[in-house]
Amino acid sequence: MKLLCFLSPLFVAAVSAIDIRFGSTKGCKGVGASCLNFAPNRCCYLPDGRQSSHISFVAVPGNWKITMRGHVGSNCDSTSTAGGDSAGSGGSLQEYCYFGGSPAFIASGNYLFHSEKADASTTTPINGSLVNALILEDGTKYPLDGLDEDAIAEAVDATFNGTIGAAIKKFKLSPLPA
Repeated sequence: MKLLCFLSPLFVAAVSAIDIRFGSTKGCKGVGASCLNFAPNRCCYLPDGRQSSHISFVAVPGNWKITMRGHVGSNCDSTSTAGGDSAGSGGSLQEYCYFGGSPAFIASGNYLFHSEKADASTTTPINGSLVNALILEDGTKYPLDGLDEDAIAEAVDATFNGTIGAAIKKFKLSPLPA
């Protein structure tokens, strides 16, 4: 029984994370920068001064009822420019995409469970993380482990301006196994 009590929190942590992706193309397709396996009520943000046209929440379990938000500021402050709620009606993993409006592009994002929604208007996420991966159009993920913030900013710029291949080569990024 003690083992079950110990494993339960680990299981919950393992299944309570989704990907938050930022992109610069229409239709929520194409390459992007992402926070992989991101937990709720945390802030995922782009490097300083970077913004995206859309934010996606990927691999959301179909039975989850969550609120997803994209923010103008890089700290998931109260200025939400895009977002919505998931239906939580069951089924397979879902993907949700939201667009920022000009000039209110998106620099950060977060999600929270509906049970936490009552506090959402008064609390900011407890901590944050700079994007930690680049995503190719085919879904291949390249982690940005070991890069400093300036290198991550350069890789994100390359992603958004169409030269992601050069960034992958320059920083010797290796794809995650499929």
